[in-house]
Parts: sequence; C-alpha cells; structure tokens
Amino acid sequence: MTVLLRTRSPKSPLYRKLVLAVTCAALLAAGILAHAQRKRSHQLRALALVELYGPPGAGVTAKPTGAKLLPVAILVNDKWYDAASYDATPRPLALDPGTVYEALANGEPAGFFTVGLARQEKGEWFGVGEWKSRAEIERAEKAAAARREKTRPVADEGPPVLRRPKSGETGPPPHKQEDHPLTVPDKAQPDRPAPASPVTPSASAGASDPDRPTLRRGGGGSQVSATLEPPPVTAPKAAGDHPTLAKRPGGPAFQAAQVFLAVSDPDGTGPTRSYAFPWKAEEERALKAKTIALAEAEVAKYRAARGGAPPAKQTPGKQTPGKRTAKKAAPAVKFENVQVTGYDLALDNNVELVVTATAADVFVTLVARTDLEFTPQKVFAVVTDKDHLDAIPRMELVGPIDADGKGRGELLFRIVGEGSYRYGLYRVLRDGMPELWRSGVYEP
Repeated sequence: MTVLLRTRSPKSPLYRKLVLAVTCAALLAAGILAHAQRKRSHQLRALALVELYGPPGAGVTAKPTGAKLLPVAILVNDKWYDAASYDATPRPLALDPGTVYEALANGEPAGFFTVGLARQEKGEWFGVGEWKSRAEIERAEKAAAARREKTRPVADEGPPVLRRPKSGETGPPPHKQEDHPLTVPDKAQPDRPAPASPVTPSASAGASDPDRPTLRRGGGGSQVSATLEPPPVTAPKAAGDHPTLAKRPGGPAFQAAQVFLAVSDPDGTGPTRSYAFPWKAEEERALKAKTIALAEAEVAKYRAARGGAPPAKQTPGKQTPGKRTAKKAAPAVKFENVQVTGYDLALDNNVELVVTATAADVFVTLVARTDLEFTPQKVFAVVTDKDHLDAIPRMELVGPIDADGKGRGELLFRIVGEGSYRYGLYRVLRDGMPELWRSGVYEP
C-alpha cells in the first residue's frame, strides 16, 4: 500500500507578505519610471540662431556691438514647419515683437534674446532686439539682492504675541457681515483708464488677430529697452565663397563672434544640460583618432569612385619575366580644418562623434557612435567637392539642441549647396541618423 504524505510549504505567511510587498514596489517603480519617460508634448516651440557680432579679435567675452536672430524651425502639435514662413502675415510668428528666446551654448543656458523688430533683406527674415547674457543677468540679480539686504530693517521685534483681556475688560463686538460688505474691484474701470503703451506698426499687425498663437513672452510685453543692430550685409566676392556660420557676410569690419542655438517655448525651455561628453584626455585622443580614420576612409572611397587616384604610368619596352609592375598607391588623405566634437545626446554613456574636415577641394562630414566595446562606428557620412555641390551639398554642424523638449538631444546641420543653403534636423541612433525635418532653400 502506498502512502502519500502531504508536505507543508516551508514558506511562512510572513515570507509571502514580503514577496507581495516587493512585487508591488517593483510595479510601482516601473510605473513611475514609464510616466517620467513619457514626456509631455510641447504644443508650440521655435528654434532659432542668435548671432552676436563684434570687431575682429574682440573675443567671446567682449560685449557685442551687433546681434540678430535667424528663425529656423517651429514645432506645432508635434509637426515641424519652416519658422521663416510659418504664420507669416507677412511677418513670421517666430519674429513677433516681445518674443523671448533662450540661447544655449552646447545645451547650457547662455543668455536671452528679446525680439524688438522683424526685418527682411534679400528675402531672408531676421529679428533685431535686446541681448542679455547669463553673466549680466547673474550680476543684476546679485546687485538686487545686495540692495534688498541694505534696505532690510535691522531691528527685529520678534514674533507676534497674543494677549488675553484682563478681568473686567470686554472685547470688541463681533463684526456683522452687513457692516463690511465684500467689494471686488473691477478689472477695467471706465473712470480710470489704463496707461497707454507705445504701439509699433509691426506689433499691431500681430495684436489684431486674437487667435494668433504666441511663443514665450517677457514681463515687459513687446517693449525692448535697447536694440542691437546687425552689421550691413554684403554679398560674397567670389562665386564659390559660401558664407559659414562662423563668418557670415557682414563686411571685413565685423564677424560673428558667437553663434547660439535658441529656443522659445511658452511652456519653458525645459531642463538644460551640457551635451559635451565627459571623456578623459586619453579617451578623447583615441576616439578622435579612430573617427578621423573613418572619415579618411570615406574620402579615399569617394576619390577612388571618381577616378581621383592617378593610374600608374606604363613605360614602353619589354618586361622582364618574373617581374610585375607595381601599382601606384593612392595618395594619402591630408585633412585641413579638422573639427571633431563628442556628445552624449541620449544620456546613455555612449559617444556621438561628429567630424567635419576638408581635403583639398573635398568636403567630408561623418557621424559615428560608439558600440558596446566603446569603438566608434560610422552611422552617417556625406562626401562632396566644390564641383558637385549642386548634386551633393556639404553639411556644416550647427550644434546639439533638445528640439522637441523631451530631454533628448538632436543635431542641427546647415546644408550648403551651390549658392544656396538650408537647415536639417537629425537624430543619431545606433544604426543610422534619420532626418526629422528639412527647411526650404535660402539663396542669399
């Protein structure tokens, strides 16, 4: 006869309660993390470039003598548009007077630009206005705090003391509601007109439409105390002399000392951080060398596909048996104006590296991303030369920006063709760099 013995589980009720509590805590933490990662969409958000001008050799710390703001892109309900033409009546929405842009240097706050007036030259819209650097704002805040400290009363009477009435004293009679009727002052009283504010023709054009959306506004409305003017625009002398972000057309007496990416969002710019990768000196040298080698390989491939390597010359006469004619090796790629920048755009401890360089008449832009072994792998590359800019434009890095306000950094490029340019916004992934948006063509 077989006897089945029922064994009792060694797990006590206390153990089961502990497991249940840990499971609930894990599910709650996962829900909180998922909610934090699901960022709220920004309904209206504009991107622009702020260019500060100064005399040659003044440096980035000098106070600018001129400035202007170039609208780039505008995000409306998760869809990108060209900011230079969106809601133009005829002035674009991105250049409405009083609009405040926060300038960012590699992701970190650098100052504020307030649009005072919109202008158009040679079909290109730009804004002039007031610039306040972050250093100026911090100095003003410290000075205001010092003034408040001086005017603060020194004598301190201490906390209030409650006193009880003595015997024989009677307190005041209770107040009746009809003795003190509640009065609510009218917001608009006809006998007290509101102070008049100066209205410019450009400001009244946008104010006439009550349904026109607005970007980030300053506390002082559309009034700008001081306006910086950009330098006069002059056309490039040579046909192949394409203006760059660092050297915009403005005559020999002026140059763009600083160029910032800027954001205007009625919900705020959002959390800001530096996009620069915090690498060590040895890491930086090794990663830059490997990424430059990837760019050199792309240029060599481009030259070989277009017959760039000269063929080996054959000398007449008989060849000695057993000897082979050695092929002439392709010339080594010699880069000039090499710039390599490393970013951490997604806060995942991977490096996104961008290389821009020239080799004689060839332009190359390469974007790489480190793999699991921390080795840069190419995810995007474009190579062209001065004779093929109409078919293959070159790409100039503008900088990183949190374009949609969701915490991840994207890359903005200036795509330069033959006598024209446009902007492109890209997101760097492990296996590619998809284009999020591309602007219309500008012909300066």
